[in-house]
Amino acid sequence: MKIFSIDTSGMAASVAIAADGRLAGGLWLEHGKTHSQTLMSCVEALLATTEVELPDIDVFVAVNGPGSFTGLRIGVTTIKALAYANCAKVAAVSTFECLAFNLLAYTDRLLCSMIDARNNQVYYQMFRTDGASLEKVCDGDVVNVGVMVQKLREAAAGSGVVINGDAAKGYLDFIKGELGESDVVCAPERSLYTDASAAALLVGKEVEGGVLTRLEAPFSLTPNYMRVSQAERVRAEKLQAEELKTEAPQAEKLKTEELQADKLKTEKLQAEKLKTETPQAEKLKTETPQAEKLKTEKLQEERREEEKHKNYVHQAEKLETGGLQVERFQAERTRAVYLKAKSSHIDQILKIERLCFSDPWSHAMFADEFENRRAHYFIALVDEEIVGYCGFWSILDEGHITNIAVHPNFRRRGIGAGLVNKLLSYASHNGIESFTLEVREDNTQAIRLYKKFGFVSVGIRKNYYRKEKKNAVIMWKK
Repeated sequence: MKIFSIDTSGMAASVAIAADGRLAGGLWLEHGKTHSQTLMSCVEALLATTEVELPDIDVFVAVNGPGSFTGLRIGVTTIKALAYANCAKVAAVSTFECLAFNLLAYTDRLLCSMIDARNNQVYYQMFRTDGASLEKVCDGDVVNVGVMVQKLREAAAGSGVVINGDAAKGYLDFIKGELGESDVVCAPERSLYTDASAAALLVGKEVEGGVLTRLEAPFSLTPNYMRVSQAERVRAEKLQAEELKTEAPQAEKLKTEELQADKLKTEKLQAEKLKTETPQAEKLKTETPQAEKLKTEKLQEERREEEKHKNYVHQAEKLETGGLQVERFQAERTRAVYLKAKSSHIDQILKIERLCFSDPWSHAMFADEFENRRAHYFIALVDEEIVGYCGFWSILDEGHITNIAVHPNFRRRGIGAGLVNKLLSYASHNGIESFTLEVREDNTQAIRLYKKFGFVSVGIRKNYYRKEKKNAVIMWKK
């Protein structure tokens, strides 16, 4: 029985193979690159080293969460694809079980595996062990760390607690302060984090013991996020905003209709009263609608004038560009059309590239991009002229933005934001929610733009722009 496992739930990626109840080989890697960049290299290296071929694998195992949302999707998707291609079963092991498997020696203590969920919250689950197997004390949950400590106090019943996971060190002093210095032990460094080998050995032990409840068909495997992802929260908020946006005009329309109905009712009553009281009632009945009509037409004319004031430009300025006088009408935004780029656009894209960058890409490099099925490029058109472009690479469910450039004559008109919006919208419709990019650290305007779209700075790449000897800011969007 050969078991192949993957763990991408945290910062590290690991792969392992277990055969006949023992670990045949494993690889654990954490060096700053994304899982999409390193995982398949790890898989190939492990298979080559152990001289195992994929068709020899009986069960493919994924650590399915909780943990990094993007990491979980990469690991689960890879295991599903490998199992499907090799007609094998899959199994899911929770991150908590992987962590607790490292603590089988602590038979006299309550085991608590805890993962940082930020904002003083943790994912956690408690277990007991007899040294050979794990027994769940509670289901996994995500709570405030203070709530978790109270649950630990109730479940430990004086037996002491051992903790591990990426949140263990950070909250150790707090937990000791609440439960007592001698009652809490933090696992040693080698037992603090998850590893694919634990998942492979755990499933292998169960299968050898005749427990087959974990085994399932490849496409039944799903990540266990334990809470709604940021992308889903943003989507829900967007849908709610759209719903409110749709409902508001309807409510306003109903309100207007009610007011008009009340007004007509009042006019009718007044007309009836005047008809009874004075001969002038008939005259008033005729004049009132005409007056209202004139008033309505006047209001409509005023609104049209206001719209003209908003939509048309009132100030023109002259820009010197290449010895030519270019007249530009300044407005809040320039109306542009955003389209998917084609190889026939390369020459115009190249002109903008050379205007914007000191170390521009060549024609051949762009030609290669348009041959690459993972590369996606978009252009901004103003009066049928290309004034900007952007592009990204898709890697599984992650994207890496490669280029964004706007012609100098068309900057500060919202075109850069329009390009980013088009790129992210296209990516979202194709299942890509996470992005990385590098931007020159002194390009504050671009950094502000990316931050508006949810990108955050996570690090610096020294001398990334070699010709200028400039550093790059690494930005992520999850």
